[in-house]
Amino acid sequence: MTTPLPTNVEITTTPVPLQRLAQPFGTYAGLAWLPQGLVVQSEALTPPTISRLYWLAPDGTLGDQIPIPDEQGCMFFEARRPMRLPDSRLGFIGTCINSIESGLPDKSYLRAFDLNTNTITPLLDSAMPTENAGGGIFAWAPDMQLAFATDGGRLATKLYWFTPGTRDITKFPTRIPLAAYVDWSPDGSTIAWDGAPGSANRGVTSALSAPYNLYLMEPDGSNLRPIVTSYHNPAGLAWSPDGRWLVLIANFDGHTDAAWLIDPQTGSRRMLAAGDFQWPAWSPDGSQLALVATDNRQFGPNCYLVILDTSALDSTE
Repeated sequence: MTTPLPTNVEITTTPVPLQRLAQPFGTYAGLAWLPQGLVVQSEALTPPTISRLYWLAPDGTLGDQIPIPDEQGCMFFEARRPMRLPDSRLGFIGTCINSIESGLPDKSYLRAFDLNTNTITPLLDSAMPTENAGGGIFAWAPDMQLAFATDGGRLATKLYWFTPGTRDITKFPTRIPLAAYVDWSPDGSTIAWDGAPGSANRGVTSALSAPYNLYLMEPDGSNLRPIVTSYHNPAGLAWSPDGRWLVLIANFDGHTDAAWLIDPQTGSRRMLAAGDFQWPAWSPDGSQLALVATDNRQFGPNCYLVILDTSALDSTE
């Protein structure tokens, strides 16, 4: 039996209040909102241009660097892809960079940092595969016994199951050749990810412009079904802490990038704010949503941070 496609209903409502933080323009490429505060991935503006993780200070600027110790034996150590793990630790990809001068290969590791004890725990009992280390996006089961991930490929994407604490990495069988972002619902019942089913066997330009669908599936990968169809430029996906909503960064009309609120039960959507956004991160209580925004009119580093007030979402439906 063929599952009927969703109707892509857009609910017109007033955009939620948006606050631009005092953050100066920079190169920001990841957010994670932990109980202790908002963590920002920022790239150094002077060589070596490596990424580190920082707290957002109360005045809206970058605060202290997260005290993640460097890996031993590395020329440079980079911390990327901050993640709020289900147990409230800070997950990240740590890369040992040696290839600049020594010729040794870079190696990346999936790590968890305990902010209470300042200790690091490996999440995978080996270095990460190269294809996942560069642009991988990870989603975690609430019990931390399994992770679902993309490898971040631009023209062809592989999806993987990762079993923490082991070397077990298994490809997820799918005929959808291109995927972007993934997230696991807080109650563990549903995995969401977006993919472009029509991007196979196309030229580079047409593959990159292929429309995406937003898919839901069971935690074992069964019952894969689209709930939203035909959007472009996916740039982020995140469940709200209560599992009531999904925020999707995408373009539905061919020229307006925006943050959208998706009802996972119906597939209906409402625009939260228009803009070139990426890396959505909900506050732990669900009352705010942080985003990295880009001003394409700005030359050089052109990213800044914004906060959306989502405290009244249900009352405005």
